[in-house]
Amino acid sequence: MSINPIAQVPAKNTATASPAIPNAVKVLTQQYMELQREYTRRTEELSQIRESRRLAEQRLITAISQSDLAGYGITYQGNKLTLGQDTSYDTLTYKFLEECLAKLYGGDVDKSRKVVAFIKKQRVRQTVPIIKIGGPAASRSRPNTPTTDGVGGD
Repeated sequence: MSINPIAQVPAKNTATASPAIPNAVKVLTQQYMELQREYTRRTEELSQIRESRRLAEQRLITAISQSDLAGYGITYQGNKLTLGQDTSYDTLTYKFLEECLAKLYGGDVDKSRKVVAFIKKQRVRQTVPIIKIGGPAASRSRPNTPTTDGVGGD
């Protein structure tokens, strides 16, 4: 039977000194943070690529329209590009549902709020453990916070 080293660390006991962090937790913390940094870097990179693609798309749409090629397909490296239409909708929010239901119920705002409240209560709520990352100030504000060096904050 193995013992979970994390379960041995008291969650909010500020009266005692910080416990030593097992080497396995140090290694896993380092791996997690390296992956988190890589994830953040790639997310930022993808965001820049999406914006560049969006701007290129806008320029291409303008060029196709100005060239009177809107009704034609353009073949490039085996891909056929055509000018089309995309439909999008506003976000479906509880407030929007309330407004629509009030219209449906002849202006009865109370009834629409009750229906939306009922819908909200039908949602399944699930709580799962996650890792939260705080900056250096976060560890300073919590005395006896273990660090990967085994030295508590403050």
